[in-house]
This record gives sequence, C-alpha cells and structure tokens, in this order.
Amino acid sequence: MPTLSNLFLNNLVFSGIHGATGRETTDRQHFEVDIEMQIDISSCKETDALSDTYDYKHAHDIAKIVIEDEHYVLIETMAYLIAKRICLDPKVFFAAVTITKLHASQNGSPGIEVSYKRTPQEMITNLNTQTP
Repeated sequence: MPTLSNLFLNNLVFSGIHGATGRETTDRQHFEVDIEMQIDISSCKETDALSDTYDYKHAHDIAKIVIEDEHYVLIETMAYLIAKRICLDPKVFFAAVTITKLHASQNGSPGIEVSYKRTPQEMITNLNTQTP
C-alpha cells in the first residue's frame, strides 16, 4: 500500500489570453493558480531522491503552458486540463486545481474560482474519450 502525502503549489501567477468577449480575446490577463496533489512518497521517504517522488516543477510547468501558451474560452477548461495532465503521472493519485481570474470584471468582482479534481482511475477510463 502506498504512503500518500499532500503537496501544494499556491499563488502561482501567469498571464495569458483566454475568454470569449471583447478584449479578453486579445489582451493578456492575470490568472492565479493553486494546485493540490496527493502523491506517493513510499520510496522517497527512505531514499531522499527526487527521482523517487513527483517533482512539483512538472505541475508548475503544466499550469504555465496551459495559461501562457494555449488559448481557451473558459477557465473551467483550463483547470480541467491542468488537473488531467498532472494526473497522467503515476505518482499522482489526486489533483485539484483552482484558478482565479484576477481582475475579472469592472464591477468589483475579485475573481472567479473553479476547482476540478481528477484521479488516475478516472483518467484511465476517460483517457481515450476526452479531447485536449
């Protein structure tokens, strides 16, 4: 049985072009990303070797690519894709992604948050049927 531990990446800020209306489709916006993962630390707790655990830099890079290099209408899609891609690593048992669209509107709204949770078991059953 694996030894599981929680790993958090909080307050990652990236800018990208995402949205459906007006300047959203042309101007970069700031997005804050929080990622929670449950990872297997069975080996690394004994070896203290990075190769025996999930390197959190991978999750950072996945979020950065989705936000900065790709373009989507919905932040729900971005959160889903980040969680899905993180869970492709067999050392990750669970991933939750929250994206806050900073400065979402002029009406004083502080942002929009969306959380998605994916497990490797879900990924195995949906891997060939989902897009992006």
